[in-house]
Amino acid sequence: MPPPRSRNQPLDILRGVAILLVLTFHWPSLRTQFKMGWSGVDLFFVLSGFLISGLLFSEYSRFREIRAGRFLIRRAFKIYPAFYVFMIYTLVEGLATGSFVLRNMLAEVFFVQDYFTHVWLHTWSLAVEEQFYLVLPLLLLLMIKILGRSGNPFRAVPWTFVVIATGCLLFRTIRIYDGVDPGLVTCPIHARMDSLFAGVFLSYCWKFKREAFLRAAKKPIWALGVVLLLPAVFFPLGTPIMNSVGFTSVYIGYACLLVWAVPRAESRNPLARSTAWIGRYSYSIYLWHYPIVNWVLSGHQGPAAFFCYAAASIVFGAGMSWLIEIPNLKLRDRLFPVIGPAAGDYKVQAEGFAVSALQGSSV
Repeated sequence: MPPPRSRNQPLDILRGVAILLVLTFHWPSLRTQFKMGWSGVDLFFVLSGFLISGLLFSEYSRFREIRAGRFLIRRAFKIYPAFYVFMIYTLVEGLATGSFVLRNMLAEVFFVQDYFTHVWLHTWSLAVEEQFYLVLPLLLLLMIKILGRSGNPFRAVPWTFVVIATGCLLFRTIRIYDGVDPGLVTCPIHARMDSLFAGVFLSYCWKFKREAFLRAAKKPIWALGVVLLLPAVFFPLGTPIMNSVGFTSVYIGYACLLVWAVPRAESRNPLARSTAWIGRYSYSIYLWHYPIVNWVLSGHQGPAAFFCYAAASIVFGAGMSWLIEIPNLKLRDRLFPVIGPAAGDYKVQAEGFAVSALQGSSV
């Protein structure tokens, strides 16, 4: 049997789709024409919940414990170097243009952009994910402590997701119909963690309910996902329906697409491979695309300017990934390597299913 691939191409394709959606949404003239571009962030959230919890579930399967410190160190190698290089640029630009505000910069540096005024409009989602990385291991450790180490200590995950999903939906609905600023239900983790925990729930099913997951993946669940994404096509971000039940519909739609995608075999289609390539560098592309909007715009918003911005974001982001991200991931894997796959992690490999994204250095 060939060794498992180090990446799962279908998940890279979803990453590529997510970053392309975000690129369109942050181009001013397309924000109103292509309403659903913002939903790329929700796709990132579902993917993050799936992949990150998968690492923790796999670690427990191997060692009957979750080493939260080691997990956070590995996360730090992935997130911090690229982000703080971006922050150095932010500091230099702010000082050069006279727009530097210490309070806003501190919000960025400490990943609390989802609660406080900050410099960039797009980094709030990074704060949500970073806070999620802190909460999830503690939650799983609590489950182990309460439910014990024998059997499946994570059997409370489905009910936890139901509680979180219901709570977030109720909070958003009550707040948005009270007339609060839509940003108060768009950015904070306590209003958006349901999309991340949707990914955790799917990862739990993949790890502990594999046959049920695969049965669902064989059905046209992608069609249900497309239907659930339709509100994002018709209702702009910031409208009451979109910022309440619309968020729920969108992340469940993307969860359906993820279920369908996970067990797919690798495609040789040039479009699929190109999108997967973009997905590999989605983090650095996401970091740098917003300043590139400002560099390229200069009063021009036509199709040619958009394609220049999109191409520049992808090329520059990939370059920064090779310069900053990848060397630090290699250093991380030398200092804190993943210690062998758990038995059963690749049990569907013979069917053409690749699940090694849960183990690879890309996460």
